Amino acid sequence: MRRTVALLAALALTITACGGGSDPSVFDAGATRALAYSLTGDAPFDYHVAMDMSVSTDIGGALAASMGETMNMAMDMEFDAAYRVIAGSDPGTYRVELGVGNIHLNSGNVEVAGESVDFADLDPAEIQAAMDAQATEMAYVIDGQGRLQSMEVGGESIDLGGVFSGISPMGSQDLFFGPELPDGEIAVGDTWETNSEQALPGLDPIRTDLTHQVVRAEERDGHDTWLIKTEATTEPYTLTWDDLMAMASAIGGVDQLGLGDEIPAAFQLSMRMAPATATTYTWLDPIQGLTVAQEILSGSGIRIDMAGLPGTQGRVSSMNMDATTHVVMDLNS
Repeated sequence: MRRTVALLAALALTITACGGGSDPSVFDAGATRALAYSLTGDAPFDYHVAMDMSVSTDIGGALAASMGETMNMAMDMEFDAAYRVIAGSDPGTYRVELGVGNIHLNSGNVEVAGESVDFADLDPAEIQAAMDAQATEMAYVIDGQGRLQSMEVGGESIDLGGVFSGISPMGSQDLFFGPELPDGEIAVGDTWETNSEQALPGLDPIRTDLTHQVVRAEERDGHDTWLIKTEATTEPYTLTWDDLMAMASAIGGVDQLGLGDEIPAAFQLSMRMAPATATTYTWLDPIQGLTVAQEILSGSGIRIDMAGLPGTQGRVSSMNMDATTHVVMDLNS
Protein backbone atom coordinates (compact mmCIF):
# COMPACT_ATOMS: atom_id res chain seq x y z
CA MET A 1 0.00 0.00 0.00
CA ARG A 2 2.80 2.47 0.91
CA ARG A 3 4.51 1.91 -2.45
CA THR A 4 1.24 2.38 -4.31
CA VAL A 5 0.38 5.58 -2.44
CA ALA A 6 3.90 6.94 -3.10
CA LEU A 7 3.49 6.28 -6.81
CA LEU A 8 0.05 7.88 -7.02
CA ALA A 9 1.06 10.91 -4.98
CA ALA A 10 4.06 11.49 -7.27
CA LEU A 11 1.83 11.24 -10.33
CA ALA A 12 -0.58 13.77 -8.82
CA LEU A 13 2.26 16.21 -8.20
CA THR A 14 3.53 15.71 -11.73
CA ILE A 15 0.27 16.85 -13.31
CA THR A 16 -0.28 19.86 -11.19
CA ALA A 17 4.32 20.23 -11.70
CA CYS A 18 7.14 40.80 -8.91
CA GLY A 19 9.77 50.82 -5.10
CA GLY A 20 6.69 52.45 -6.06
CA GLY A 21 5.93 54.18 -9.36
CA SER A 22 3.90 57.36 -9.49
CA ASP A 23 2.72 58.71 -12.83
CA PRO A 24 -0.78 60.19 -13.16
CA SER A 25 -0.95 59.05 -16.79
CA VAL A 26 -1.34 55.46 -15.57
CA PHE A 27 -4.85 56.42 -14.46
CA ASP A 28 -5.72 58.74 -17.37
CA ALA A 29 -8.66 57.34 -19.32
CA GLY A 30 -7.63 56.53 -22.89
CA ALA A 31 -3.93 57.12 -22.27
CA THR A 32 -1.75 54.83 -24.40
CA ARG A 33 1.73 53.53 -23.77
CA ALA A 34 4.12 50.84 -24.95
CA LEU A 35 4.63 48.06 -22.41
CA ALA A 36 7.95 46.32 -21.80
CA TYR A 37 9.68 44.69 -18.85
CA SER A 38 12.55 46.62 -17.29
CA LEU A 39 15.31 44.05 -17.53
CA THR A 40 18.39 46.18 -16.97
CA GLY A 41 19.03 44.55 -13.59
CA ASP A 42 18.22 47.77 -11.74
CA ALA A 43 14.75 46.68 -10.59
CA PRO A 44 14.29 44.14 -7.77
CA PHE A 45 12.86 40.81 -8.86
CA ASP A 46 12.41 38.97 -5.56
CA TYR A 47 9.00 37.47 -4.87
CA HIS A 48 7.20 35.55 -2.17
CA VAL A 49 4.94 32.84 -3.57
CA ALA A 50 2.03 31.12 -1.82
CA MET A 51 0.47 28.11 -3.52
CA ASP A 52 -2.33 25.75 -2.63
CA MET A 53 -3.51 22.84 -4.71
CA SER A 54 -6.02 20.05 -4.47
CA VAL A 55 -6.50 16.84 -6.45
CA SER A 56 -9.68 14.75 -6.28
CA THR A 57 -9.59 11.29 -7.82
CA ASP A 58 -12.14 8.64 -8.74
CA ILE A 59 -10.54 5.17 -8.84
CA GLY A 60 -11.71 2.23 -10.91
CA GLY A 61 -10.55 -1.26 -11.81
CA ALA A 62 -8.10 -3.31 -9.76
CA LEU A 63 -7.05 -0.46 -7.45
CA ALA A 64 -10.59 0.26 -6.25
CA ALA A 65 -10.73 -3.03 -4.33
CA SER A 66 -7.66 -2.19 -2.24
CA MET A 67 -7.76 1.61 -2.09
CA GLY A 68 -11.43 2.46 -2.30
CA GLU A 69 -13.12 4.44 -5.05
CA THR A 70 -11.79 7.88 -4.16
CA MET A 71 -8.49 9.55 -3.25
CA ASN A 72 -8.06 13.20 -2.35
CA MET A 73 -4.93 15.24 -1.77
CA ALA A 74 -4.43 18.85 -0.70
CA MET A 75 -1.26 20.90 -0.15
CA ASP A 76 -0.57 24.46 0.98
CA MET A 77 3.01 25.70 0.58
CA GLU A 78 5.10 28.84 0.14
CA PHE A 79 8.54 29.69 -1.17
CA ASP A 80 10.76 32.53 -2.39
CA ALA A 81 11.57 33.11 -6.05
CA ALA A 82 14.55 35.32 -6.89
CA TYR A 83 15.18 36.42 -10.49
CA ARG A 84 18.54 37.82 -11.60
CA VAL A 85 18.76 39.53 -15.00
CA ILE A 86 21.81 40.14 -17.20
CA ALA A 87 22.16 41.06 -20.86
CA GLY A 88 21.78 38.16 -23.28
CA SER A 89 24.29 37.24 -25.94
CA ASP A 90 21.96 38.45 -28.72
CA PRO A 91 20.84 42.10 -29.03
CA GLY A 92 17.53 42.80 -27.32
CA THR A 93 17.62 39.63 -25.21
CA TYR A 94 18.13 39.04 -21.50
CA ARG A 95 19.33 36.08 -19.48
CA VAL A 96 17.12 35.48 -16.46
CA GLU A 97 18.40 33.24 -13.66
CA LEU A 98 15.74 31.94 -11.29
CA GLY A 99 16.49 30.55 -7.86
CA VAL A 100 13.76 28.94 -5.75
CA GLY A 101 14.35 28.45 -2.05
CA ASN A 102 12.93 28.68 1.48
CA ILE A 103 10.28 26.14 0.51
CA HIS A 104 7.88 25.49 3.36
CA LEU A 105 4.91 23.15 3.50
CA ASN A 106 2.22 24.78 5.62
CA SER A 107 -0.28 21.92 5.50
CA GLY A 108 -1.31 18.90 3.51
CA ASN A 109 -3.19 15.65 3.68
CA VAL A 110 -4.05 12.57 1.65
CA GLU A 111 -7.32 10.62 1.99
CA VAL A 112 -7.31 7.05 0.67
CA ALA A 113 -9.85 4.27 1.29
CA GLY A 114 -11.55 6.26 4.03
CA GLU A 115 -8.28 6.87 5.88
CA SER A 116 -6.63 10.26 6.13
CA VAL A 117 -2.93 10.99 6.54
CA ASP A 118 -2.18 14.51 7.70
CA PHE A 119 1.28 15.74 6.77
CA ALA A 120 1.46 17.41 10.20
CA ASP A 121 1.67 13.93 11.73
CA LEU A 122 4.75 13.02 9.70
CA ASP A 123 8.37 13.73 10.59
CA PRO A 124 8.87 17.51 10.01
CA ALA A 125 12.56 16.99 9.23
CA GLU A 126 11.75 14.47 6.48
CA ILE A 127 9.10 16.75 5.00
CA GLN A 128 11.44 19.74 4.98
CA ALA A 129 14.22 17.66 3.43
CA ALA A 130 11.81 16.66 0.66
CA MET A 131 10.84 20.30 0.13
CA ASP A 132 14.48 21.44 0.07
CA ALA A 133 15.27 18.78 -2.53
CA GLN A 134 12.85 20.51 -4.90
CA ALA A 135 14.83 23.76 -4.87
CA THR A 136 16.66 24.14 -8.16
CA GLU A 137 18.25 26.72 -10.42
CA MET A 138 16.80 27.58 -13.79
CA ALA A 139 17.89 30.07 -16.43
CA TYR A 140 16.27 31.20 -19.63
CA VAL A 141 16.65 33.89 -22.26
CA ILE A 142 13.76 36.23 -23.08
CA ASP A 143 13.25 39.46 -25.00
CA GLY A 144 11.88 42.69 -23.56
CA GLN A 145 8.28 41.56 -24.10
CA GLY A 146 8.81 38.37 -22.10
CA ARG A 147 8.99 35.97 -25.06
CA LEU A 148 10.96 32.82 -24.25
CA GLN A 149 14.02 32.20 -26.43
CA SER A 150 15.91 29.36 -24.69
CA MET A 151 16.13 27.59 -21.34
CA GLU A 152 18.56 25.83 -18.97
CA VAL A 153 17.98 23.62 -15.92
CA GLY A 154 20.86 22.89 -13.55
CA GLY A 155 23.30 24.47 -15.99
CA GLU A 156 22.28 22.16 -18.85
CA SER A 157 20.80 23.65 -22.01
CA ILE A 158 17.57 21.86 -22.87
CA ASP A 159 15.20 22.12 -25.80
CA LEU A 160 11.99 21.91 -23.80
CA GLY A 161 10.16 25.12 -24.59
CA GLY A 162 7.67 24.04 -21.95
CA VAL A 163 8.20 20.73 -20.17
CA PHE A 164 7.12 22.59 -17.07
CA SER A 165 4.32 24.62 -18.67
CA GLY A 166 3.20 21.65 -20.74
CA ILE A 167 2.40 19.58 -17.65
CA SER A 168 1.23 22.52 -15.57
CA PRO A 169 -2.16 24.23 -15.79
CA MET A 170 -0.39 27.53 -15.23
CA GLY A 171 0.76 27.65 -18.85
CA SER A 172 3.91 29.03 -20.37
CA GLN A 173 2.87 32.65 -19.89
CA ASP A 174 3.94 32.29 -16.26
CA LEU A 175 7.40 30.84 -16.84
CA PHE A 176 8.69 34.38 -16.42
CA PHE A 177 6.71 36.66 -14.04
CA GLY A 178 4.08 38.16 -16.31
CA PRO A 179 2.37 37.75 -19.66
CA GLU A 180 3.95 38.19 -23.06
CA LEU A 181 3.50 41.90 -23.77
CA PRO A 182 2.33 43.32 -27.11
CA ASP A 183 4.33 45.43 -29.53
CA GLY A 184 3.20 49.04 -29.93
CA GLU A 185 1.12 51.24 -27.66
CA ILE A 186 -2.06 50.09 -25.91
CA ALA A 187 -4.60 51.54 -23.47
CA VAL A 188 -6.78 50.28 -20.66
CA GLY A 189 -9.43 48.00 -22.18
CA ASP A 190 -7.25 46.82 -25.08
CA THR A 191 -6.77 43.10 -25.75
CA TRP A 192 -4.16 41.03 -27.57
CA GLU A 193 -3.63 37.35 -28.29
CA THR A 194 -0.57 35.13 -28.12
CA ASN A 195 0.09 31.42 -28.39
CA SER A 196 2.86 28.98 -27.65
CA GLU A 197 3.76 25.45 -28.64
CA GLN A 198 5.53 23.26 -26.10
CA ALA A 199 7.67 20.43 -27.45
CA LEU A 200 7.59 17.57 -24.94
CA PRO A 201 9.94 14.65 -25.68
CA GLY A 202 8.42 12.27 -28.22
CA LEU A 203 5.21 14.28 -28.70
CA ASP A 204 3.83 16.65 -31.27
CA PRO A 205 3.95 20.27 -30.08
CA ILE A 206 1.24 21.11 -27.55
CA ARG A 207 -0.49 24.41 -28.25
CA THR A 208 -1.61 26.97 -25.68
CA ASP A 209 -3.78 29.90 -26.76
CA LEU A 210 -3.85 33.02 -24.61
CA THR A 211 -6.00 36.14 -24.59
CA HIS A 212 -4.82 39.16 -22.58
CA GLN A 213 -6.66 42.34 -21.58
CA VAL A 214 -5.72 45.44 -19.62
CA VAL A 215 -8.74 45.47 -17.32
CA ARG A 216 -8.17 48.68 -15.36
CA ALA A 217 -5.67 50.91 -13.61
CA GLU A 218 -5.30 49.99 -9.93
CA GLU A 219 -3.07 50.81 -6.98
CA ARG A 220 -1.29 47.74 -5.61
CA ASP A 221 1.27 47.67 -2.80
CA GLY A 222 2.25 51.31 -3.29
CA HIS A 223 2.53 51.03 -7.09
CA ASP A 224 0.31 52.51 -9.78
CA THR A 225 -0.40 49.47 -11.95
CA TRP A 226 -2.34 48.19 -14.89
CA LEU A 227 -4.20 45.00 -14.07
CA ILE A 228 -3.81 42.51 -16.93
CA LYS A 229 -6.12 39.48 -17.15
CA THR A 230 -4.87 36.48 -19.11
CA GLU A 231 -7.08 33.54 -20.11
CA ALA A 232 -5.14 30.47 -21.28
CA THR A 233 -6.27 27.14 -22.71
CA THR A 234 -3.91 24.26 -23.46
CA GLU A 235 -5.11 21.65 -25.95
CA PRO A 236 -5.55 18.02 -24.82
CA TYR A 237 -2.74 15.49 -25.20
CA THR A 238 -1.63 12.06 -24.00
CA LEU A 239 1.52 11.03 -22.10
CA THR A 240 2.83 7.49 -21.66
CA TRP A 241 5.20 6.25 -18.96
CA ASP A 242 8.03 6.34 -21.51
CA ASP A 243 7.22 10.01 -22.16
CA LEU A 244 7.43 10.78 -18.45
CA MET A 245 10.72 8.94 -18.17
CA ALA A 246 12.10 10.97 -21.09
CA MET A 247 10.98 14.18 -19.38
CA ALA A 248 12.53 13.11 -16.08
CA SER A 249 15.78 12.30 -17.87
CA ALA A 250 15.77 15.76 -19.47
CA ILE A 251 15.56 17.50 -16.09
CA GLY A 252 18.07 15.40 -14.21
CA GLY A 253 16.99 11.76 -14.16
CA VAL A 254 14.27 9.47 -12.83
CA ASP A 255 15.28 10.34 -9.27
CA GLN A 256 13.54 13.68 -9.86
CA LEU A 257 10.22 11.80 -9.51
CA GLY A 258 11.21 10.75 -5.99
CA LEU A 259 10.17 7.12 -6.42
CA GLY A 260 13.53 5.33 -6.17
CA ASP A 261 13.15 1.65 -7.02
CA GLU A 262 9.41 1.55 -6.37
CA ILE A 263 8.37 1.23 -10.03
CA PRO A 264 7.81 -2.36 -11.24
CA ALA A 265 9.50 -3.26 -14.53
CA ALA A 266 6.12 -4.24 -16.02
CA PHE A 267 4.47 -0.91 -15.15
CA GLN A 268 2.54 0.77 -18.00
CA LEU A 269 0.71 4.08 -18.00
CA SER A 270 -1.36 6.27 -20.30
CA MET A 271 -2.21 9.78 -19.08
CA ARG A 272 -4.77 11.68 -21.18
CA MET A 273 -4.98 15.39 -20.38
CA ALA A 274 -8.23 17.26 -20.93
CA PRO A 275 -7.98 20.88 -22.11
CA ALA A 276 -6.30 22.78 -19.24
CA THR A 277 -7.42 26.28 -18.38
CA ALA A 278 -5.86 29.08 -16.37
CA THR A 279 -6.79 32.64 -15.49
CA THR A 280 -3.91 34.89 -14.50
CA TYR A 281 -4.11 38.39 -13.06
CA THR A 282 -0.91 40.44 -13.31
CA TRP A 283 -0.45 43.80 -11.62
CA LEU A 284 2.14 45.48 -13.86
CA ASP A 285 3.76 48.81 -13.06
CA PRO A 286 3.90 50.18 -16.63
CA ILE A 287 6.30 52.98 -15.70
CA GLN A 288 8.91 50.73 -14.09
CA GLY A 289 8.17 47.72 -16.33
CA LEU A 290 7.81 45.65 -13.17
CA THR A 291 5.39 42.94 -12.09
CA VAL A 292 4.19 43.92 -8.62
CA ALA A 293 1.93 40.91 -8.01
CA GLN A 294 0.33 38.00 -9.80
CA GLU A 295 -2.53 35.61 -9.05
CA ILE A 296 -3.15 32.40 -10.97
CA LEU A 297 -6.27 30.23 -10.87
CA SER A 298 -6.02 27.02 -12.87
CA GLY A 299 -7.62 23.65 -13.35
CA SER A 300 -7.13 20.47 -15.32
CA GLY A 301 -8.66 17.05 -15.75
CA ILE A 302 -6.72 13.84 -16.33
CA ARG A 303 -7.66 10.25 -17.16
CA ILE A 304 -4.97 7.73 -16.17
CA ASP A 305 -4.95 4.06 -17.14
CA MET A 306 -2.31 1.86 -15.49
CA ALA A 307 -1.21 -1.76 -15.52
CA GLY A 308 1.47 -3.53 -13.49
CA LEU A 309 0.95 -1.74 -10.19
CA PRO A 310 2.06 -3.63 -7.06
CA GLY A 311 -0.65 -5.90 -5.69
CA THR A 312 -2.88 -5.83 -8.77
CA GLN A 313 -1.49 -8.93 -10.56
CA GLY A 314 -1.06 -6.91 -13.75
CA ARG A 315 -4.73 -5.96 -14.01
CA VAL A 316 -5.71 -2.55 -15.41
CA SER A 317 -6.63 0.30 -13.09
CA SER A 318 -8.06 3.70 -13.95
CA MET A 319 -8.10 7.09 -12.28
CA ASN A 320 -10.04 10.22 -13.17
CA MET A 321 -8.35 13.22 -11.57
CA ASP A 322 -9.45 16.84 -11.26
CA ALA A 323 -6.73 19.25 -10.12
CA THR A 324 -7.02 22.89 -9.10
CA THR A 325 -4.19 25.28 -8.25
CA HIS A 326 -4.17 28.77 -6.74
CA VAL A 327 -0.94 30.77 -6.76
CA VAL A 328 -0.35 34.27 -5.37
CA MET A 329 2.98 36.02 -5.96
CA ASP A 330 3.96 39.33 -4.37
CA LEU A 331 7.04 41.49 -4.81
CA ASN A 332 9.12 41.48 -1.64
CA SER A 333 9.28 44.98 -0.21
